[in-house]
Amino acid sequence: MFALFFNYTSNQDLPYCPRTGLSRCVLGTLKRGQTIKLLSSKSSSTCLAHAIESFPSNWDSGSFPLTKINLTSCSDFTFDLAALTNGQTVYELLGSFPAPSASKASEIDVHIRLKASGVKPTSDEHQFVLTMEKPELFRLPNMKSDSYIAVYQNSVTPGDQVHFLYSNGQVQLIHSAATIKSIFSLGDNYFIHYSFTCRVGCGYGGDIVIKFSTDSFERVMFDAPTSS
Repeated sequence: MFALFFNYTSNQDLPYCPRTGLSRCVLGTLKRGQTIKLLSSKSSSTCLAHAIESFPSNWDSGSFPLTKINLTSCSDFTFDLAALTNGQTVYELLGSFPAPSASKASEIDVHIRLKASGVKPTSDEHQFVLTMEKPELFRLPNMKSDSYIAVYQNSVTPGDQVHFLYSNGQVQLIHSAATIKSIFSLGDNYFIHYSFTCRVGCGYGGDIVIKFSTDSFERVMFDAPTSS
């Protein structure tokens, strides 16, 4: 559904993607000539690009596929993500969201903290202990009125943010060590682009895109190709 922008320069006799110019790369394999929609990281604008060729990165920590794309009509376009569609679906970069009242926020905070001790992150995520700071709470436009995303700070690994989905008294961990890069819509669908990193001396990090429905979520992109 999405492809991630990637800067790549090869020291071998392979294609490469310069940091500037009319050809750059996205992660993954695309068919030659396939159209993709670049999603601006600065505004709600898009630009269509075309796949030139796919090739293996031969990265030191393990090879992964890359695709060079033609940016002839998008030479000054700044993007982090591309949608694998050439349809007329409207893209909107979002920045303002409904928040609960102070009393409702306090109620949600208490409920999440009670549930958090029983929530276990996956093996590739950090353990967490929530700080005493109040969380940031907001709701995407398509969510039910009692559904909110909650963002806490993690006292185990300073700098990490712990993200939960609260809905009708249920608590789900979205990610225990992520930072929001952007929130956007494509048509009637709403997404958050997260980045994550190790922060404790390892080389693990990457990007995730989560699709949110009225009261649940689905991971639709996960890329951590250069992690070691």
